[in-house]
Amino acid sequence: GGSQAPERLHYGFRLATARDPNDHEMAVLTTQLSALLEHFKANTEAAKKLLAIGAIPRNESLDLAEHASYTMIGNLLLNLDETMTKE
Repeated sequence: GGSQAPERLHYGFRLATARDPNDHEMAVLTTQLSALLEHFKANTEAAKKLLAIGAIPRNESLDLAEHASYTMIGNLLLNLDETMTKE
């Protein structure tokens, strides 16, 4: 998705929705990522607990707070009305 946050956010949004995000959507994602990074940097145990979920162990070479933050951004993107299939 890129080496910088804007590229990664844009890529994730595009993968989830099949369209480019508008300026407002990018601003929301950027603000949310900043808040998540701040939260997980201050709460490393919460980040570890989040990343302990799943069948594959956490990649220890990735920054803990950043990994947890992007995990939550992925959660946000996959839970948009636009990405959910409703019957």
